[in-house]
Amino acid sequence: MRKSYVALVTPFGRDGSVDFDTFRKLIHFQIENGTDGIVILGTTGEKPTLTNDEQLELIDIAIETISNRVPIIVNTGTNCTRESVLMTQIAQEKGADYAMAVVPYYNKPQPRGIIAHFTEVAKVGLPFICYHHPGRTGTLLSWESLLEISKIPNIIGIKEASGDLELIKTLAEKQVNLFSGHDDLFLQQRELGVESSISVIANIYPAFWKKVVSGGSYDGFKKLKGLIDAIGYESNPQGIKYAMQLLGLCQNSLRLPLISVEKSTQDAIRKVIRVQDPQEILCR
Repeated sequence: MRKSYVALVTPFGRDGSVDFDTFRKLIHFQIENGTDGIVILGTTGEKPTLTNDEQLELIDIAIETISNRVPIIVNTGTNCTRESVLMTQIAQEKGADYAMAVVPYYNKPQPRGIIAHFTEVAKVGLPFICYHHPGRTGTLLSWESLLEISKIPNIIGIKEASGDLELIKTLAEKQVNLFSGHDDLFLQQRELGVESSISVIANIYPAFWKKVVSGGSYDGFKKLKGLIDAIGYESNPQGIKYAMQLLGLCQNSLRLPLISVEKSTQDAIRKVIRVQDPQEILCR
């Protein structure tokens, strides 16, 4: 079933503190515009710079604000299996619908260790998505390893962000449930059998992106492609936060080591976002 999920940003105030009020507003904005589910504390949510207390409060606020209107997916993955298990247990106890756990990073474990890692997380019992992002973790898994991971009980699918279309094609042929982690490649991935998306651009165009995921508005996607590309010139979520400030959704505030995008990227985003009136796109 085709589903459009947003990888939600974590808004910060100008002083760097978490802006919990804006976080609530962003959740309402997503639900009002038809998003099928909300992912928090992911890459786009700047989880590595959040304290444990901040993460727990964001989970509580998200669950309270969503109020069972759409599923909430909490990224609980770390490069430590014990910590990932603990965070998954906490998310489950607090009422999350699903978890998401990235392939362990920095440690660079062997595939057998990665499979063992996900097996332990799965024992918690909360359904979760394996997040495969070699560009962030330094580990590119084979289709054989990903297929084995997909068969672990309580794993409901794989968020695929390698950009390897041959890998995606093979996994789709093996009937693996895949979530797109690349907005710019989504149409190509759709042709290969990817059904759902966990999107960055959905932070600003949730209703439009849902149309794309559900099979419509391809012409609109082509117009939006320039903005997707510009937002991706620098590390996520630097670009999307700048775009969100331009549209009045949140401050362009990030936590070090992430900083605001360079002027050249700002210019590129402004150039394409000016001609893309959200209402015009959403009405197509």
